[in-house]
Amino acid sequence: MATGSAPTPMEGVVVVKEFKPKMNSMNVWNNFVTESGKFKIGPKESAFSSIKSRFAYIRLLINGFNTLPEFADVSWDELKDPTNGYANFQTLLNMVQVPVDHDGFYINDKKKTHLKSTFLSSPAK
Repeated sequence: MATGSAPTPMEGVVVVKEFKPKMNSMNVWNNFVTESGKFKIGPKESAFSSIKSRFAYIRLLINGFNTLPEFADVSWDELKDPTNGYANFQTLLNMVQVPVDHDGFYINDKKKTHLKSTFLSSPAK
């Protein structure tokens, strides 16, 4: 740098963003999912046949919420906002589909194949 010249901006400067707290509590997520109704596949049926299966998928959702770039600036409160049918949460559900071989998911349960979910999907087999 020549004497008297202005310093040039540093490359790779980190831009600090406002911190948006994420929610990682399984019980809070479970309660929210129940409130949203997104796991229902009929008047009284759940898309998951056991709490173990349900929680396994919720863990995938938590991971997606915390790591997908599309949700980097989305807070927990924004995710669970009921506006437009929980639109932010539905976007997460669309991006983090239930694994095609997920044990306990209704698609893999012969007794529930006649039911349909309008909220959940799996990748094509």
